[in-house]
Amino acid sequence: MRSSFFTYTLLTVLFGDAFASPIQYSRDEFLEARGGYLYYPVFGYGGDATTGNSGNANGGSVSNTAYGWGSSVVNGFGSAKGGNGGGSFTGNAYAGNGGFVGLGGDATSGNSGDANGGSVSNTGGSIMNFGGSSVGGNGGVSSSGNAKGGNSKRGGYNFGGFGGEASTGSSGNVNGGSVSNVASGWGSIMNGYGSAKGGNGGGSYTGNAIAGNGGSFFGHGGDATSGNSGDANGGSVTNQGNSIMNIGGSGVGGNGGVSWSGNAVGGHA
Repeated sequence: MRSSFFTYTLLTVLFGDAFASPIQYSRDEFLEARGGYLYYPVFGYGGDATTGNSGNANGGSVSNTAYGWGSSVVNGFGSAKGGNGGGSFTGNAYAGNGGFVGLGGDATSGNSGDANGGSVSNTGGSIMNFGGSSVGGNGGVSSSGNAKGGNSKRGGYNFGGFGGEASTGSSGNVNGGSVSNVASGWGSIMNGYGSAKGGNGGGSYTGNAIAGNGGSFFGHGGDATSGNSGDANGGSVTNQGNSIMNIGGSGVGGNGGVSWSGNAVGGHA
C-alpha cells in the first residue's frame, strides 16, 4: 500500500497533466508552468538571453570659421543651430525557465550609444548672432533594456536548481550641445535675444535587473547586477573676444538632464 502511494505521488509530480493535483495555482502560475507545452519539462536548462549594443544617435554640429583680418561671422535669426540627439535603445532580455531539475537561463542586456546634442562653433574677426541663432542641440535618450533571469521553479513543479543571473547596465552620454564664439584680434561678439544657448541634457537610463529564483529543495537565487549610465550635462557657452555683448536671454548654459540606473532584485532561494 505504501509503495503504491509513493509511486502515485512521484508520477503526479513528474507528469502533472495525467494525474489530479491537490495544489491549486493561479491562472498566471498555471500558464507559466505549462510554458505553452502539453507537459512539464523534467530535465533541461532555460535558454540564455543576450541583447545589448546599439549605435550613436548624436545631433549634427555646426562650425563657422572666417579667416583673415576684418573677417566676420553673421548668423541670422534661427540659424547655426546644432541638431538634437536622437534615441539609442537596446531591447529587453528575458531568459527561459528551467525544468523540474535544471537551471534558469541567464539574461544580459546593457550597452547603448551616445545621443548628444550637436555643438556650435563660430570663429572669426567679429561675430554677430541674431535672435535664436547659435543654439546647441538638446541631448536625446539612451536606454538599455531590462534583464530577467530564468526561474529554476516551473510553477509548483520543481525539485532543485539555480536561478538565472540578470545583468544590465551601460548606456551612453546624452549631453547638451555647447556653443563657442571666439573673436580674434580686436574683434567683438554680439549675441542677440535668445542666441548662444547651450543645449539641455537628455535622459540616460539603464534597465532593471531581476534575477531568477532558486529550486524548492536545493540551489540558490541568481545574482542581479545593474548600474552604469551616461552623462547628461547641460551644454556650456564660451564667448571670447575683445568686447562681448549678450542681449537678454543669450549666453545661457543648458540644463542638466537625467541619468538613472535601474533596480537590481536578487533571486529567492
